[in-house]
Amino acid sequence: MQNDREAKEDKKKMKKESVSLMGLFSAADKVDYILMFLGTFGTCVHGGFSETRY
Repeated sequence: MQNDREAKEDKKKMKKESVSLMGLFSAADKVDYILMFLGTFGTCVHGGFSETRY
């Protein structure tokens, strides 16, 4: 019984806080921006070439 109570209290304490999109990118530095650009560019290239195979 004590463990159940403690588990419920722990779940209440671990409630996730939501972050806005601008708040998410406010902590990014130059390296993060470069990696995001490369990832976006790579996905666009991959999506463009996957259509030409069929």
